[in-house]
Amino acid sequence: ARLGAELPRRGIAVGRIDYREPGEFAECVLDAMAALAFLAGTGHRRVALLGHSFGGAVAINAGTLGRQVSAVAAISSQLAGAHVVADLAPRPLLLVQGNADTILSHESSEAIFERAAEPKTLNLVAGADHRFSAHGDELFELVDAVLCADGSVKSPVGLTLLPEHRRGHGAMYGALNHGRIDAGRLRTVLAGPPLRRLAGSVTVPAAGASPRRR
Repeated sequence: ARLGAELPRRGIAVGRIDYREPGEFAECVLDAMAALAFLAGTGHRRVALLGHSFGGAVAINAGTLGRQVSAVAAISSQLAGAHVVADLAPRPLLLVQGNADTILSHESSEAIFERAAEPKTLNLVAGADHRFSAHGDELFELVDAVLCADGSVKSPVGLTLLPEHRRGHGAMYGALNHGRIDAGRLRTVLAGPPLRRLAGSVTVPAAGASPRRR
């Protein structure tokens, strides 16, 4: 619902599919293909598919068939029906699932990830259930970033580098500049512990160079 409310403000159209025969996998894939055909007929040349649970496998399957599909996000996806995931490449795939999911084990997303080709991203959210009941904001940020990115997002740092993302460009530095992080404590945590040295090795100090304001 949140994606449906916010993405149109950025000029991204959102459509929701109602299955004619819910639970009939082949028919549901046909419904998704019909939706893609409709979007192509109305001038939409790039489409990202998002599916949850049963719909995750539908999105993966339809994504291998639709020419205008540019990315697929499968949330808490079932494994059944996702056996064709390797054919999705070179389209980016995002898999998100909670490790507290009692409806479908997170091993389902892990198995899909193993079968998928690059580019692919797997995010296992600690404590999240099948519906991400208490983790809606985290799920929104992940899906939002991937839908707005040109390719797959492989790390939390990558999320902050997307101009569309709510945390903005260089969020860590922005927080420091606005006093939201105790710089002294952060310095102690990072620099306080002694450096570990392997036998026979030499410790070499290093500094990072960046044009960004620190």
